[in-house]
This record gives sequence, C-alpha cells and structure tokens, in this order.
Amino acid sequence: YADFVKEKYKNYYTNRAKGLAEAYKLLAGPFGITRTKFGALVNETNKVERVPTVTDGMVSWFFSVVDDDKSGAISASEFYDVCDILQYSFKRIRTQSYFERTRPDLIHHSFYRYLKQKVEHGTLDKIVIGALVINSILVLIESWFDLNNTDTATSDAIWGFVEFLFSCFYFIALCIELLVMSFDEYWMLQVHKFDFFVTVGLFLAAIYWVLPCTMISESLMHYLIVLRLLRLVVLIANIQRFQILGQCISTIIPASIGVVGILFASASLFAAFGSQFFGGLIYDDAPALQDTDYVDENYDILNFNDFALSFMPLFAMVISGGPYTEFIEAIDHVSKFQGAGIIFFIAWYIVGCLIMSNIFSAFVIDAFLSKYEDNKILDKDTEIDSLDQSYAGEGFRIVAKRGATTDDVYKAMFAEDLKKQESE
Repeated sequence: YADFVKEKYKNYYTNRAKGLAEAYKLLAGPFGITRTKFGALVNETNKVERVPTVTDGMVSWFFSVVDDDKSGAISASEFYDVCDILQYSFKRIRTQSYFERTRPDLIHHSFYRYLKQKVEHGTLDKIVIGALVINSILVLIESWFDLNNTDTATSDAIWGFVEFLFSCFYFIALCIELLVMSFDEYWMLQVHKFDFFVTVGLFLAAIYWVLPCTMISESLMHYLIVLRLLRLVVLIANIQRFQILGQCISTIIPASIGVVGILFASASLFAAFGSQFFGGLIYDDAPALQDTDYVDENYDILNFNDFALSFMPLFAMVISGGPYTEFIEAIDHVSKFQGAGIIFFIAWYIVGCLIMSNIFSAFVIDAFLSKYEDNKILDKDTEIDSLDQSYAGEGFRIVAKRGATTDDVYKAMFAEDLKKQESE
C-alpha cells in the first residue's frame, strides 16, 4: 500500500513540475513573470473552487511571498513554489486593541503598562493555568460528593459560590487580555475561540445563579460541571507536547480517509453477507441457543439481524484482535451449514484483522512519526516570514495562514523519495 501511495504522489509531483514548467514558458518575459502577469494568473486561479480566493488588494502581498529574492519578478525556481503558496489565505489584522485605538491618552499609564507586560510575558496565562488546576481539583471533589449523594443545601450553596468566584476570575482574565491585545490577533487561535465561548458561557451562568428568584435545576448544574471540565482543554493546549500531538492528529485524520474507506468497505461487504446468511437466526430466546455460552455471557447484542447491527461483531473482532468462540459456536448452532461460523469469521479475521486493520495501524503510526519529526511542516511556514509588511499600513499586519493538508502527510512520509523526484 505504501509503495502504491508513494508512486501515486511521485507521479503527481512529476506532472505538476512539468505543468509548471510549461506555464512558466507561457507567462515569463525576459526577466521572469512580472507583477501584471502574476495578477492575471491569480484571476484565473480564483475560478478554481479548491484554491483560496485572492482579492485584488491581496495580489501584491501574494506576489511578495513568491518573490523570495525581491527582484520584482518571479524566476523559474520561485514559480515552482506557486502550487504550495496558492494554499495560503491572507488576512489583514489590527495590531492595536480597541482600548489603545479609542483611548490613546491612557495607554501610557503605569497600570496599563503593567497589565500589558503581564499578558505579553505570559504571567497572566500562568495564573489562569494555576486557577484551572485548582478549579479542576475542586470540581472532582464536588463530583465525588454528588455521586455519593452526600450533598446538602448548604454544601450546594458553598460549591455554587466557589464556582461563581472562579467564573468571575476567568471573565476578568479574558477582559484583561482583550484590553491589551487586538481582538483580531486573539481570535486567530482556535484555542482562544474555545476559551472565549466557555468563559462567557460560565460567566453568564454564574450571573444567572446569583440573581434573586432564580433556580438552576440539578441536571443543568451537571451540564455546567461538564462545561467547567472542558476548560481543561485550554490547560492541555498550553503544553507544547500536546500541541504537537493535536496538530499531528488533526492532520492525519483527513489524510487517512482512503485507508479508513478500505476498512469500511471490507466491513460493509462482510456485514452484508452476514445479514443475508445469518439475519434473524440469532436472538436471546432462540431455542437453538439455550444453555449456550453465547446466551450465558450476554453476547446477544452481537448479531446479524440487520445491516447496521452486523458491524458490531465485526468491529468487536478487530478491537479484540481475534474471533469470539462463543459467537462462532452460536452461528454453528443456528446455521444449516456446519462450520459456517468458522469459515465466515476466519475469513473476516484474515481480511479485517490481519490485513485491513494492520494497514490502517501501520499508516497511522508511520504518518504520525513522520509528522512528529518533521516539525517544519507543522510549525509556521518560512514563506510567512518573508511577507512584506509594508503593504499592511500603520496599525495593521498581514498574516498568511496555511492549514495542513493531506499532501503534507505524504510529503513527510515519503520526503526522501519526493526530494529526489523534485531534483530530477
């Protein structure tokens, strides 16, 4: 499978290089591709749905990314990177907070400079992380009391007041961040978006709790506890090791669609066969299954009575790594053909467990290790650093974001072969 995918991508990059070479011959003048011709090229690529749209105002920024040597024209070697650069999306964001724009007379105040220093140096983040750890411990203690039904009206009021204080603290920390930081810059990170909605939701719930003549139901309180625990995601997101792990997983999942599709297709085929051959024969009160291990061990949920349920015994075998003897014997008891259960499940064991699941596992392990070692794909791209900020204007900066794609995974897996292919 790896050889097949490797050959596929080698052919893909070979054809891409040939296509770019022909395109460069058509567009290039004596000194390369000019800004005008590049703009005409971008107008054509904007018609392609899979390519991010580049507006007329962003063409100059786009051109500065491709023009690495800043010669004012794109050479052949620079034009080769166009397919990668086309995956970027550009955005012009503010660098000043709303408070700095509306009250410039107060930004030099000693207290404001103190808050900004704490935010920029990460002191506020460390304080919030400490509060998250303490809050998580208290939530676990509160949950333990709740599960053991030892709560009283007084204890509920105390726990509610404690959570009210934590919710107010998180909201104040959020306000301090937005006071000294541009909202555009804050909103760029997904973890900040998650933190924003969780913090605001908890604060609104806390305000509702302290209002007179209001009552929060016990079931709603359980949901709020879960919401508080979700703040642990923010805590984990601040750990670099987990950041890399999350980036690897988010990149590998879309890239593994092909492998998962093979596993699902093979399981669907066996599920269809199982529902046709053994559908309606296996159930709890079946006379042929009385006093069998299948019934005694409560395996009756594993059956082929419809197409959807037929996936249950198949994936149970994949997870456990082998066939269930109780289920095989049950199939033999109800089937007209002796040995049908053995033949069916041994066939699935070979196809599903030994071949398909191992292909999937090998792909995920290989892709993860490749992505983990190749941090330059996951980290900020070098082309972003070469972006000319003179186009942004005062109080703004240009950011170029490029999401990790399926190609990135295979580039990392077959880096040496593709590098050799590119040089050829």
